[in-house]
Amino acid sequence: MKRIEAELENVKRLYVDSAPLIYYVEENAAYLDKMRKIIRIIDQTDLLSYSSVLTLAEVLVLPLKQRDQQLVQSYREVLLSGDDYELIAVTPEIAVSAAEIRARYGLGTPDSLHVASAVATHCDAMLTNDRDMMRIQEFPILLLDELES
Repeated sequence: MKRIEAELENVKRLYVDSAPLIYYVEENAAYLDKMRKIIRIIDQTDLLSYSSVLTLAEVLVLPLKQRDQQLVQSYREVLLSGDDYELIAVTPEIAVSAAEIRARYGLGTPDSLHVASAVATHCDAMLTNDRDMMRIQEFPILLLDELES
């Protein structure tokens, strides 16, 4: 297991994938302490964090399907109203980059868009829990399952 502080020590720009945000907002007991620590580090240091507008589309599906307006609002607050994340729009340049990443690594379109967004914002690392992302060589992949608080 890798310590969160050590893994984030030299990271100035962190891309956060959808799954860690879901764990945090929905207070998943297996990951909540880790995510709270990461959020605390983001809040207390110069670490900048990014995600894609695609994340918003991904995380809202289930709450909307279940008509859970409180959870929808929680996601909106974290991703749109908070200071913790800058949401990156999918531009034509990011779309082309995503196609190149998809061709190179065989990832699906959503994952490729996340990686392309991270590349476009010059992120030093990506926080995810998706093992398929370990194929990426553009920057270190931090798997939440491999981090300890």
